[in-house]
Amino acid sequence: MPKLLRLSAALRFILTHPLNRQHKLRALGRFLRWQVGSRLAPGPVIIPFVEGTRLIAQPGLMGATGIYYTGLYEFDEMAFTLHALRPGDRFVDVGAHIGAFSILAAGAVGAHALAIEPVPASFAHLLDNINLNGLSALVRPLNVGIAAQADRLPFTTGKGAANGVVPAQSGAPGAAHLSSALHLASTIAVDVLPLDALTADFPPTILKIDVEGYEHAVIAGATQTLADQRLLAILIELRGHGARYGFDEEHIHRTLLATGFRPYAYSPSAPFKGEPPSSLPPTRGEPEVGLRPLPGINQAAGTTLYIRDLPQVTQRLRTARRFRVHGQQI
Repeated sequence: MPKLLRLSAALRFILTHPLNRQHKLRALGRFLRWQVGSRLAPGPVIIPFVEGTRLIAQPGLMGATGIYYTGLYEFDEMAFTLHALRPGDRFVDVGAHIGAFSILAAGAVGAHALAIEPVPASFAHLLDNINLNGLSALVRPLNVGIAAQADRLPFTTGKGAANGVVPAQSGAPGAAHLSSALHLASTIAVDVLPLDALTADFPPTILKIDVEGYEHAVIAGATQTLADQRLLAILIELRGHGARYGFDEEHIHRTLLATGFRPYAYSPSAPFKGEPPSSLPPTRGEPEVGLRPLPGINQAAGTTLYIRDLPQVTQRLRTARRFRVHGQQI
């Protein structure tokens, strides 16, 4: 994509973000300060996050810089994490990258988090953010990948948040393709485990999966995790990237339906006008929760929220406390 088009798309995203819509000049100022400052002093910078938490940002860390621009880069998904979790809950973050979701879960809410990141460079940033926030007692970091079974697979290393398992030239990726893939300078061999091997003693309340198209393998190794009724909801990225591994993401959708989950979109109450009303109306004087049932995968958002225990999740959302982000309450 030409540079001017990338800049235009970035500005459009920033200025139309829910926390920036009514504060466009302020948002533009943040963008300009970062663009100038990161060139004059291109080292790491500590930026404020939510509820006193912080993140380390530097050029190339798109998740962190996006948070600096917007407050909550993935607004609906991050807001759901804040509103649905409670202190003492368990949050499993598959594809944690720099740990933004885990920092929200542990640092802002007080939940326990299992942050799983396979790429060593990203894992180092994850550790830095855990240590920066003093969350070693609440966040357990693991430098492994997640797959259908224990193995050792090639991962890309130079693509930031887009790193993932190297697709095989034909068929599904696996150990047989490892030696041929490793001749590429931007790959590294990483141990992978099925999710069930990690959640037996850490059953999640909420599960987040973002593994750049390899979600089908994560689900295949999570049979016991999905069957555990303590798992209330799943945030899973389904953007069609599974095709690079020869996999149809509709199969994931059908698998989750078969285990009792249903797809929803979440639009939290936000400090700006024009918020769409919830299709789940309040009862007995309770506030709206911003949940909307979907007929299938959330193609527009890229990440689909699946909920199994709708009454409990709805109650959690209705009774969630407010969090301050960029000087605003969500």
